[in-house]
Amino acid sequence: MHQGISLFIVLLQLIVTYPITLCVEENLDFESVFEKKLESEFLTDGLQFGSLWQIRIDSYGNLLFLDPKGCQVCLFNKIGKFIKRIGAKGQGPGEYIHPLAMEVDYIGNIYIADHSSRRINKYDKNGRFVSSFLLSSTHWAPDELIVVDSKKNLYVGGFKVDMNKPGEGKWIDKYDQKGKYIESIIDRESKKTWLLRMFPVFCFDIGPNDLIYTAEIDKYSIVVRDTKGNYIDKIGTIPSYFREPSSTSNFDSSKYKSFEKVREALINLSKTWTKIIRIEVVEDVILLVMEMNNVVKGINCKYLIDIYDVEGNRLYQGIKTDYKLLCSDKLGNIYFLLYTNEEEALDTSPKYEIGIFRLKKSS
Repeated sequence: MHQGISLFIVLLQLIVTYPITLCVEENLDFESVFEKKLESEFLTDGLQFGSLWQIRIDSYGNLLFLDPKGCQVCLFNKIGKFIKRIGAKGQGPGEYIHPLAMEVDYIGNIYIADHSSRRINKYDKNGRFVSSFLLSSTHWAPDELIVVDSKKNLYVGGFKVDMNKPGEGKWIDKYDQKGKYIESIIDRESKKTWLLRMFPVFCFDIGPNDLIYTAEIDKYSIVVRDTKGNYIDKIGTIPSYFREPSSTSNFDSSKYKSFEKVREALINLSKTWTKIIRIEVVEDVILLVMEMNNVVKGINCKYLIDIYDVEGNRLYQGIKTDYKLLCSDKLGNIYFLLYTNEEEALDTSPKYEIGIFRLKKSS
């Protein structure tokens, strides 16, 4: 009888405590984790703005909008007032043809990478052109982003192919402040060659002590590396809501008559699985963002966010949101796109509503 009572108590504890743990960790509402500090509407009237690809925060707290379609980088203040453009369209010093990535370093210098010329332009904190350099000859154009470490070295995302082993290569090229090529780091792990045609397929960020946190689009895994690309640790276990690409997934580009058709087919294929689309290190935590594509029953939001500390401990899992994570700043503020009419604006004057959030302090 005593054993029966003990077993009943254990079962009761499991029934009571398990749902509580699940509720704390999974399927959280956005507002339970993030606290809004400011919301602003950014109007692009008269700017011939095409599409918002990326945002960075300058040393004054202003927002840099990178618009590759309109070939411009526009500077706004926090309340949405346009200030000026940084650089200009062209092929001369400080100019670009198809800007696709940018970064602001610790002292406020602004870097803008041009996909077409494979050039990195550097501007000072006031937007004045300083210098530029070309990427190494075997490095694909900078498709993802630039990150700067504490020594002002630049880490430029964009696959560098191994000419002797098709489909293999490195994800990041490293340059010093003067544009001198240092090395290429981080081997590609995925064996699905068609993934290379997607854009982007690799994300990374630099955290405390210049540790690099990386992920590939088709794997639920945060790999921690040093500045030489050496493996240190792996963070995260695959959650129930993550769907990998099918092992039988293949892609034959020869079936399509144009690049646009290839791109459209790849986009459709990508919607059949869950994608890791962003890593953002905010002070001492890591935000891992997944695009859901309605492939998991019962989850109809656009994104889920998992949060870990830099030691690898999971803090929150499955934060549901339709807001797109844009960037963070050095004060721990996190910027989300709340609304845009970009597609309906037909390249005229799209507007963007952006919210500035902070993580709520745990009680």
